[in-house]
Amino acid sequence: MMATFAHYVICVLSLLLLPGGWARDEPECCPGQDQYLVYDRETNVTECHIRATNRTIGPPFLPDCETEVKLVLDQPDPSLLAITPRCRDELLEEDGTFVNAFLFCPSSGFGTDPPDLEQGGSKILVRKCCPLEEGYDLRQQECVPRPFSWWLPVLHPETREVRNLSSDNYQLNIDDLSSIPCAKYMLTPKKDPRETYHVLRNTGHLYIQALNSTYSPEEFCLDHGRIDNESWIDLARICHPKEKKILADCKGKVCVQKCCVQTDYLHESGVGPPRCSPAERLWDSKKIFHSHPPAEEVHVITNFPLCPGMTGRGIPLRPTNNPKDKFYLTESGGLMVEKYKMVVDVPRYCVDDIGASSGTLDPIAIVCFPEGSNVKDKAREVIYIIYSVLLVLSATFLLLTFLLYLILPERKSLHGKTLLCYVGCLLVASIALSVAQIGSDNGISNSVCLAAALVTFFFYLSAFFWLNVMSFDIWWNLRCDNNFFS
Repeated sequence: MMATFAHYVICVLSLLLLPGGWARDEPECCPGQDQYLVYDRETNVTECHIRATNRTIGPPFLPDCETEVKLVLDQPDPSLLAITPRCRDELLEEDGTFVNAFLFCPSSGFGTDPPDLEQGGSKILVRKCCPLEEGYDLRQQECVPRPFSWWLPVLHPETREVRNLSSDNYQLNIDDLSSIPCAKYMLTPKKDPRETYHVLRNTGHLYIQALNSTYSPEEFCLDHGRIDNESWIDLARICHPKEKKILADCKGKVCVQKCCVQTDYLHESGVGPPRCSPAERLWDSKKIFHSHPPAEEVHVITNFPLCPGMTGRGIPLRPTNNPKDKFYLTESGGLMVEKYKMVVDVPRYCVDDIGASSGTLDPIAIVCFPEGSNVKDKAREVIYIIYSVLLVLSATFLLLTFLLYLILPERKSLHGKTLLCYVGCLLVASIALSVAQIGSDNGISNSVCLAAALVTFFFYLSAFFWLNVMSFDIWWNLRCDNNFFS
């Protein structure tokens, strides 16, 4: 009872020194260098200070916390550490000494007891990204048949043991999160250990230690993923962690998303995409608002747009080059794009200045397509069909050309033989390229795709070789013909 009561104490007089073994793996509440925590017991406010100047720089960094942070009076138990967002840093006491301290977020089940499955508690909810007998192919980005059964490893928060959970203890739903309007992100711990996650046995929440973030069962789905070498790994699909933080920071505020930090602009070098570069003056968000900027403070956040289902940064709009790309900010911080007759909200856009130098700058916006729009997918599908048809037509006409030259008597001459070799190499390369192009979206194996690529590469090189031979043959015949220029 005392431990549970202490979790909810807001006004505290001091913090106990926590063991170093707990503190080593915790994120810092004040992540900057030479910073520490200061607690004001009169206002129940904890802030970060700079050690050299004792200047206040703001509240501690505690992700996913929408309520007032809590200070813990005793050693946190493992289950609390597993399910509760928290951070650790040095706290300055009244006598001028520093102690290690924890800050906890009371949301996400702080101080509550999760249901005990062994005592007949309710089943946890688990979402699977693909149908039961399928897994997710990371290269093809679609569900494919899986050659083994599905299992669910879970973490017991008290013993820290990971075991496969019986199907009697969880309810499985098939949901790839497509109904949630957020940018999706795949966690692949086998490829990047920083993305290691655990499903908590008693609650079904997903806990990511590196992000110090907890996701409810409605915010993620699990599955097995197939990678390039045909092996399978565990993966989880979540809403992008940056988007989750941005939405939490902008709740109840007017936010404007800038591509680069306020001291930078997008520099065009002519090579590759524009990059952030230092500007001569600070960026002013007020100049982009349609009429008058909002009366309340405008919060400028920095990030490129997070687009659901898209790996690129979005669509650039430059009204200076194209008047149809005109855009402006609304009083709520949304971006009105007149070209598409829509308002894009944070974090689906970013605005900035762009130019070859910081002296001559033009406005630019980078936006995502609206949720539910399949414009890019349809464009991709049309381009894919056009490429495939043109490749097949090219191979067909090359085949007809090759067969025609086999019939004509000119095939016996040196020029006819080199031309047959040239056309034959182009024919084989076109067929191999058609196999790779059409088969890439129809589930061909990696070995077939690699073989097609190697054949295409070799026979295109051979075609250029025979083209050089033909050129030399033409030059030689013209050189030896003394009457050609007479």
